[in-house]
Amino acid sequence: MTLILKLWCLGVCLALSESVKNELSCYQCNVSDNIACTDEYLQPCPNKQVYDRCETRVRKTVDGRQWVEKGCALSPCNLSPEEEASLGMQCDYSAPAYDCVYCCKESGCNGGGAAAATLPLPLMILSLLTPLLSFFSSSHAGMALRENEQTQIENEQTQIENEQTQIENEQTQIENEQTQIENEQTRGENEHLLGQ
Repeated sequence: MTLILKLWCLGVCLALSESVKNELSCYQCNVSDNIACTDEYLQPCPNKQVYDRCETRVRKTVDGRQWVEKGCALSPCNLSPEEEASLGMQCDYSAPAYDCVYCCKESGCNGGGAAAATLPLPLMILSLLTPLLSFFSSSHAGMALRENEQTQIENEQTQIENEQTQIENEQTQIENEQTQIENEQTRGENEHLLGQ
């Protein structure tokens, strides 16, 4: 009985999913630069499910790779800062890595390229500030990296010096033990000679 119920539910779900008709059109692309998402990427949302938002997601990885992903979404697609943090998403453009999501409700509102005038204000600001932030963050990161490398080299040198001192101390201890053994052997020979 449960198998029949599951098959019936599956059939109903498939029938409903095929009958969805989305009226929303969004830019749908995955590009390294927002300007590359031109008008040719403005397409009706797929009919595989209901969509009510257009989404723009801007990501940057620690190694500096950046890309913009645009598509259709279902609300709520904007997360609170706490929700973003719990998912490991960080929308801080000054950070070495970030993952920012913006949503809007009208067709074509997540525009890019030739339609850049319709970009949400935060994305417009991002497109202007990203090169500047990248310059300052890489300059600062480079200086911090050099300081960290210098400190690491100094720590390694100190560790090597400490190991050399430890080896010298062990060698001195071995020499002292050898001298003590020789003294005991000499004392034993002297006692043997006196005993005869």
